[in-house]
Order: sequence, then structure tokens, then C-alpha cells
Amino acid sequence: MARAHRHHQSAPPVEVATPDLVVVVTDLDGQITVYVAGELDLSNAAQLRGPLNEVLGAATPPSRRVVIELGGLTFIDSTGLGVLAGAARRYRQADVTLVVRSAGPVIRKVLDLSGVAALIELEHDEGDGSSPGGVR
Repeated sequence: MARAHRHHQSAPPVEVATPDLVVVVTDLDGQITVYVAGELDLSNAAQLRGPLNEVLGAATPPSRRVVIELGGLTFIDSTGLGVLAGAARRYRQADVTLVVRSAGPVIRKVLDLSGVAALIELEHDEGDGSSPGGVR
């Protein structure tokens, strides 16, 4: 069963989890980060779509930037790509930068081949891949 909790700055991270996908949203000093781990597909894409829609409204100046941390993502299908592409379009219309960080080589290749990489800002994370809430 999925868990979801509304979260405010300085509150514990929001976590939505099923056996195949974990989504954790943090807001530290105005920097919103969405950590994604597991497999993103048709069966669970709404678990990412919902939080991405919610944080769009929370991305306020001076940040106007939301980071999606994909270091723990091991699989993405066309539905998951559609969630990222749709979010990228909505964020652009709202003048919010959507940044994807730490996509592994396979996920990055899928983002490139699908054209989604052209809609988002891709960053490499030099860290160890660890993240809040045990998402890896």
C-alpha cells in the first residue's frame, strides 16, 4: 500500500512507496528535490506524477528550480518517460527549471533516445548516490 504525507519546509520528507517504486520529496531551504528509486512504469507512474504536480506550485522564487534525483531508478518505460516529458512542459510554462540528476547510463540513454533529455536539464551528481529516506 502506498504512503503519502503532505510536507512543509523543515518537516520530514514526503514519501510515496510501493514494492517497485519509492518517491521521496524534500524541501531544504527552498531547494525541492524529488528522489526516485526502483522501476517507473505504467503500474506506478501516478506515484511520480502526483508529487511532481504538487511541488510545481511550491517552487517559488528565488529557487524556481526542482531537482529529480534518478540515481536509484533502474527501469523506465514509455509511461514514465511521458510523466517526465509532461512535467517538463508544465514546469517550463510556469518558468520553473526541471533538473534531472544522477541518471545512470541506461536511464540517460533512454532519456536521450526518447527525446525527453531535450526537454529537461541533465546534471551529473558526483556524490555517492545516497539520499534521504533510504532511497538509493
